[in-house]
Amino acid sequence: MLKDNKDVGLIEDVLSLVETLVAAEHHIANSFYEAKDEKRKEDWLTLLTMVRRDRSMALYLITPKDSQELYCINKHLAKAIENFKEIANRFLEMEDEETAKDYLGKSKVYEDLLIMFNTQKGGN
Repeated sequence: MLKDNKDVGLIEDVLSLVETLVAAEHHIANSFYEAKDEKRKEDWLTLLTMVRRDRSMALYLITPKDSQELYCINKHLAKAIENFKEIANRFLEMEDEETAKDYLGKSKVYEDLLIMFNTQKGGN
């Protein structure tokens, strides 16, 4: 864990990394399920294991090792933030800017809450 959880920029970067890795896990898992050949499945599983390990290491930069609850909250909210952004992108593709702004706003609210929560000593 970081010695000083007051570096908001670093926490933002870690949460962004976690968002991206969680999204990658989702896509890799889908590729694993869709793979027909066993060798390809093994390759996807190896990549999934690496991504999960790195995501976990990143989460533990901002989460105390003894706080599984905060770890899970960070992971799930990072995934939600990523999903809000993905949905916003879909609405932008459909030229529905108002709905896209709404979803981007929701992602920002959750991101700000996560940053605030993680800059408090031990998440408490």
